[in-house]
Order: sequence, then structure tokens, then C-alpha cells
Amino acid sequence: MNIFRAFTKPSRATSERSERESDNHARMNILANWRRWRLSRGAVAAFTLAEMLITLGVVGVVAAITLPTLITTIQEKVRNERVRVIKYKFTNATSEMNALGKIHEYGSTSAFVDELAQHYKVLCRSSNIRDCWP
Repeated sequence: MNIFRAFTKPSRATSERSERESDNHARMNILANWRRWRLSRGAVAAFTLAEMLITLGVVGVVAAITLPTLITTIQEKVRNERVRVIKYKFTNATSEMNALGKIHEYGSTSAFVDELAQHYKVLCRSSNIRDCWP
């Protein structure tokens, strides 16, 4: 340690910093004392309206960011499950048709669909497949 440092006047920046620190400590003590006084008078510790609004705003922003992705993922899973069920039912229907010896060359698609309709519930008959799928 420099022996002369102890006898020198502190620099202006150091004194300003120490004044700011003492001001901050004084403010914190005032706030802490006020809270203690308020709680001692029977007041209930609670959140302020501003704190609640800020929290709700943050939750709203997070929800706005995550909900579209979540909805898309759920719709994709529902669609994939529907396709899986349709494939399963179609496979069962064609297996049943094969067991009965009804799988052979048909003269037209309409003839095949007529035979398939006896083993599988056909709701839509169209030449364009897009007409049958939402």
C-alpha cells in the first residue's frame, strides 16, 4: 500500500461514487422502513396494480408467441392420426376383400369402389380426390 495515499485527498470521482452509494442505501432504508411500518399497521403484503399489469403483459406476449406453433402442431397430429385411421380401415377392408376372393381386376374405378363400399364405409365419390378431403 502506498503510504502517501492515506494522506491524500480522495479524487472527485471517488467522492461522487460514494455519495451515490450512500444515497442508494438511504433510499433502500426508507423503503424498507415504510414497508415495515405499513405491515405493522395491519396492511396485507400484496402486489401493486403495475406489477400485475406487467406480469399479465409478459404472459400475453409469451402466449402470442407460442400459441400459433402449438395450434399448428396439434392440427398436424390430428391430421396424421386421421390418415393413420383411414389407412388402417382401408387395409382391413382390402384384406377382407382378398380373403373373400374379391380382389381382381375391375373394369373401372367405379366398379372397384362399389365392391369396396360393401366392406368399407365410402362417404365421398368423386373423380377429383380434393373434393373428398377438407
